[in-house]
Amino acid sequence: MFLAAVSVGMCHAKISNNKQLKTCCELADQALYTAKQKGRNNFYSKSGNFDEDVSL
Repeated sequence: MFLAAVSVGMCHAKISNNKQLKTCCELADQALYTAKQKGRNNFYSKSGNFDEDVSL
C-alpha cells in the first residue's frame, strides 16, 4: 500500500503587476515550507496586501 502526503503553500492577493506576482509566488513558497515544517498533510496560507509595500 502506498500512502501519499501532501503539503500546500498558498498566497492570496489581488495582483496588478509582475512585481506583485513575483512577491506573491515568494510568499507562497515561504508558506509551503512552513506547511512542511508543521508535518505531513498540512496547508498554510499567506496574504499579500499590495496597498502597501510587502516585505519578505
